[in-house]
Amino acid sequence: MFWLRTVSLGVVLLCAAPSAALAHDEADTQPPKESRAVIAGNVGRMPWKPMFDGSWAGWSQRAADGAFEPVAEAPAGWTIVGEDGLVGDNRSGSTAVAFGEPSWRNVEVSARVTPQAGGNAAIMFRIDEGGDGWYTFDLMLGWQVAAIYKLVRNDEGRMQLTKLSTVNYAFSRDREYDIQIAARDHSITTYIDGELVNQLTDDTWSRGRVALSIWHAKTQYRDLRYRVLDEG
Repeated sequence: MFWLRTVSLGVVLLCAAPSAALAHDEADTQPPKESRAVIAGNVGRMPWKPMFDGSWAGWSQRAADGAFEPVAEAPAGWTIVGEDGLVGDNRSGSTAVAFGEPSWRNVEVSARVTPQAGGNAAIMFRIDEGGDGWYTFDLMLGWQVAAIYKLVRNDEGRMQLTKLSTVNYAFSRDREYDIQIAARDHSITTYIDGELVNQLTDDTWSRGRVALSIWHAKTQYRDLRYRVLDEG
């Protein structure tokens, strides 16, 4: 896919090198059945909405000219699993599928994520419509860290990666993780299995779609949900 083409493995791995990754549940332990609270917004309760229910409605990919095009059927590298699951598999390159609207600003994303092969399992958010950058939450199995980084196109036209937060985390393959990402104005936080992991402020990208990203890896995503906090 276009957005990871110019980011090398060496650059990504510069995000962090763990010194002593924190111990977490064993590989055969499942996350809590429900860690997503229903919050009360200014105009009433704001429940989670499904992102994927077996249909590609609302999903898109970047075309060669950089524009987002609706997905009509399963793109190359993606397989539907069950009623609400997707598996992305591209061990030799990258692939990504996007969801949502370019106007999304304050948004939360939730997913059950199972890394199956490779060193990364990632979710992108606030993707710039012009292809000039985005944020990524990355489960970096190789380095055993949960990382948030941003990518910005530099003056030479290359994507420059900047790490914003890296937290040691003992990830395992074939173990399902309950992931939440909350992007509220300049605040970005992540949660794994109901526990706060990353927390930072950054104002580089203010709005945009979200995406599931595969880079030299295989990852299963299921029970995908979202809520846009600006709605109402």
